[in-house]
Amino acid sequence: MKKLATLLAVLCLLPLDSYKSAEGDTLIRKEKSLLNFEKVFTGRYSGMLQRSRLVIRDADQWRLVWSEIEQNLQSSTSLPTVDFGRFMVILAAMGMQSTGGYEIEIVEVYREKEHIQLVVREISAGRGCLVTQELTSPVDIVMIARSDEPVAFLEHREIRDCD
Repeated sequence: MKKLATLLAVLCLLPLDSYKSAEGDTLIRKEKSLLNFEKVFTGRYSGMLQRSRLVIRDADQWRLVWSEIEQNLQSSTSLPTVDFGRFMVILAAMGMQSTGGYEIEIVEVYREKEHIQLVVREISAGRGCLVTQELTSPVDIVMIARSDEPVAFLEHREIRDCD
């Protein structure tokens, strides 16, 4: 009983990214370290008409992607400057939505073992929400330190009710 109480006390102190091994006898903590990121652009109206997750590592691709984003912006915005020798750009776009009430956000970036993981949250309006009756295409863009490691996206979808 004393061992069980000790184990429960230890489990309460461990972060949620810990788990038991297949043998059930050893606790292992996943290797995960948060990375800094900077918002480059976020908006509900972009020219990104298809759902997209992009990793942009050079200026030519950045110019091409930005020209697509800019097509539906309500005011002209100059291409954000990125030093691709030091940074890379990550984009998450929801694609075209039939009304307002949609948002997308890159909420966390971390390194896990040998890849970079981005947590993307898509939000849509639920019951009782008043939304604009216009086409939207939400996009969120961040900049992180340049890396040649593979990038993976962890998706979270949320419906926000308003009643």
